[in-house]
Amino acid sequence: MALLNSQLLDLLDEDERLEEKGKAQAKTIKSKRDAVNAEMRELRDQLREAKVTRTVRCRLELVRGTTNMQVIRCDTGEILETRAATHDELQCAIAFEKPPAETTFTDANGPVVPAPEAAAIDPEGSAVDRPKRASVPPAMAQAEAGL
Repeated sequence: MALLNSQLLDLLDEDERLEEKGKAQAKTIKSKRDAVNAEMRELRDQLREAKVTRTVRCRLELVRGTTNMQVIRCDTGEILETRAATHDELQCAIAFEKPPAETTFTDANGPVVPAPEAAAIDPEGSAVDRPKRASVPPAMAQAEAGL
């Protein structure tokens, strides 16, 4: 009789374990079905509207000679939007081409060689970067030119 009680308890435990396992698997299967159904609904909506929405990489460019900004797709080059640039977007650094170091300029006093930029003090007392020019005596300029 004790053997039958032990076997009955073991079978009841096994039944409970299988029932819990079945419930867990049912939850997993239900969540997978829900995900598939959501994807099917999304595809159905895309077909119905004849458009697809997805994230794409874009770049923001200032249109030269204007104060307009363009949003451009990186993969196709398509212009998605053109709008007026904000004040902050217009406050970017401007890249100027620098003349070669050996370039000389002339003014009323003769050839002038650009000197390195140096900081100067403006009338209000704050430091300001201003380009400085060094004058070259005419004799030196003629010697450099091979005259």
